Amino acid sequence: MTVEELQVLLTKHGIDLSGWGNARKGLPELHKEIVNGEAELILHPEHGFVRRLKVLTIEVRHENPDGSESMLFEDRQEWHKKIDDDTGKPRVDRRSEMNHISEKLVAGEIAENGQGVTPKAIARALKEELGVHSFEKPSFLGQHEEFDNHQSFPGLKSIYQLYRYRVYLPDSEMKEQYIEVGEEKTTYFYWRRLSSTTPQHD
Repeated sequence: MTVEELQVLLTKHGIDLSGWGNARKGLPELHKEIVNGEAELILHPEHGFVRRLKVLTIEVRHENPDGSESMLFEDRQEWHKKIDDDTGKPRVDRRSEMNHISEKLVAGEIAENGQGVTPKAIARALKEELGVHSFEKPSFLGQHEEFDNHQSFPGLKSIYQLYRYRVYLPDSEMKEQYIEVGEEKTTYFYWRRLSSTTPQHD
């Protein structure tokens, strides 16, 4: 599909593109998502014409020497160009309850039976998000759809097909903090020791 064909398709389904030129994301970004296999445009039985993304979320844990477990949480996102209106400094979003990493899936990363993802998809997500190269005991926690009210592309609704996993990091991959530097923001992750009453979310 070319950018021109994508524009025709969106217009056909009633998406007003007049404001896309001033939006953070526009036709080139949506086209790139589709070409890379990250997104597809579908007719959803409940929500109509939508952008659907398949996303892998991973709960990252570590088994401590005393038998307890720690879980990796996202601490904050520091934006490179977004400015906080109150401070005049680069915006910082605190996300202390975010207990998983997430990565958009691309073509070929869904398991052949449609249930779950490939081991390569998990490895890619951990490498790109945390810079780690090995993991243990991957477990599939389930999959479900979530509707996103926030429209990354004006007028175009989004549905996320989420594939949930849990993995454990070996001692060799342990750090006090993990940092992901992206084009728009830098994300910081830290470990939190779990209590014996912490739910497992299976």
